[in-house]
Amino acid sequence: MYQKPDQALIDYKGYKWGRLNQVYRGPKPDLSRPYIACIGAAQTFGRYVERPFPALLAEELDIQVANFGAASAGPGFFLRDAAVIEAASSAELCVIQVMSARSLSNRLFKVQLSRNAQIEAVSKSLEALFPHIDFETFTYAHNMLNQIAEEDPDKFVAVEAELKAAWVARTRVLLQSIQTRRVLFWFSERETDEEVSGGAAGQALKYPQFVDQEMMDAVAPLVDRVVRCVTSTGMPQSLLRDGEAVLHTPFGLPVSENRYYPSPEMHAEAAKALTQPIRELLASTAPCAAARPTITTI
Repeated sequence: MYQKPDQALIDYKGYKWGRLNQVYRGPKPDLSRPYIACIGAAQTFGRYVERPFPALLAEELDIQVANFGAASAGPGFFLRDAAVIEAASSAELCVIQVMSARSLSNRLFKVQLSRNAQIEAVSKSLEALFPHIDFETFTYAHNMLNQIAEEDPDKFVAVEAELKAAWVARTRVLLQSIQTRRVLFWFSERETDEEVSGGAAGQALKYPQFVDQEMMDAVAPLVDRVVRCVTSTGMPQSLLRDGEAVLHTPFGLPVSENRYYPSPEMHAEAAKALTQPIRELLASTAPCAAARPTITTI
């Protein structure tokens, strides 16, 4: 998804893989040799970054790292492709990025399977809750959520509760589907329990949107380690080349800086935060979380 719009700045060496031919970031790993898997959204993919944290981990740990980061992926994204789950389960260890709660289908709206950022359908319940909103004007879930949060913060509480419940349920299923050592990775500019300014509308802007400490506590027992990297080092990131803008919006406007995706400095800190916990888990002989029986109710 990012290869074409960003090609003037960076070559992601994208390749199609899996049963659904999703484009993942290269280099393509040799899954017949030992490897670590990383699954997540754009923050794992490493948009605007030459060496994202999976690549840095590969160098530091001297092992292949398969980068299964996908644009706008939510916790339900990878469940639709058994090949990815199988690859993650066959890895020596899998790092699962904490993904946004806005990028998954729930009882109020559905997102597209291949592009979790885009809306497929809105329920009658959501339309009844916000009768003055023309939902047909929205293509992307984040634009819709931003507007309805601003329209009526009190009513939005019900929407937020639905997003959070769906996130916990889907994340639990995802974690239990991955049969290897599991590291849950919080990679953000904010803490899990940090108050976000701007109320409901502010929650819709800070990645991973709507995820909080209570939700993390609900899924943490299903992993071998929880690692947090909270940083904003290097932000905003300049995207100029020799002082000139080489990237442009679909409308032709120049893009001079990145204020949303993690900077190269943030990726370096992410790799540093993950390295030692991964080393310890790879060296451990204790049973992994995947070997402990769990029960999930959805």
